[in-house]
Amino acid sequence: FVTQSDLEEQQQVARKDLQTRLEAANKEAEVARAKSAQLSDQTHQLQVRVDELQAKKDEMDARSLSYEGREAQLRLVVDDLQSKLKHATDDVAAAQTQSSELSKKCE
Repeated sequence: FVTQSDLEEQQQVARKDLQTRLEAANKEAEVARAKSAQLSDQTHQLQVRVDELQAKKDEMDARSLSYEGREAQLRLVVDDLQSKLKHATDDVAAAQTQSSELSKKCE
């Protein structure tokens, strides 16, 4: 048979047990909140870094397009210069031929 004193003692033990569990749960929650805050901060830092890298990539893509455009323009200039050089070479060859013919006629 259980006495009032036994019941009070069991309640006190149960309260202490619950209090200990509550304190442990609070500590775990505190650790979890700290880890969550740390992960949130790391996530933010990573997002900032991703944004920076994306901006650099966009800049590099723009430069690449710019270089491709310049390269195309330079190809056109080179093609034009080569064409002019060929015409000038042809003109020189024709002039040399005429000069030779005139020299033969003068002899």
